Amino acid sequence: MPTASATANIGFLALKLEGHGTGQARAPPPSTPSGGPTDRLLSVAADIRLKNPRVAPGDPLANRIDVGVLINALRDGKFFYNAGDAGGGSDDHPSTGIISGTLPGDFGADLTLTPDGALVGLADDLNVHLAISGESTDWLSSGTPAC
Repeated sequence: MPTASATANIGFLALKLEGHGTGQARAPPPSTPSGGPTDRLLSVAADIRLKNPRVAPGDPLANRIDVGVLINALRDGKFFYNAGDAGGGSDDHPSTGIISGTLPGDFGADLTLTPDGALVGLADDLNVHLAISGESTDWLSSGTPAC
């Protein structure tokens, strides 16, 4: 398992931070992790597409967008595509954004902080351990990852 470490010294006092990733490797969407390495600090898979906000979903032109409509959607602050709002508005003011897709992923780390240098013998009695992880099936639509 790949690990990383860092040591900080001030005179004879030193602290050593060691850790490794605990996240699972991902395949591209729509699949989810079902096996494979679990040593990733960050694992993300992306499926991002530009959508035409001026036509309904399923329309043959849904994946083709006029540059002017794209710019106007961005000027109006409409980034993320909502299929329920598609087809409305105007070329100058589209009713929804242009970016559609999913961004599933997870992160995980297992860290240990111990004395080093002249204090290395205290490592058995004095140490700090932190395990942190989080995941989301879609960071674009679900906001903050669940921890």
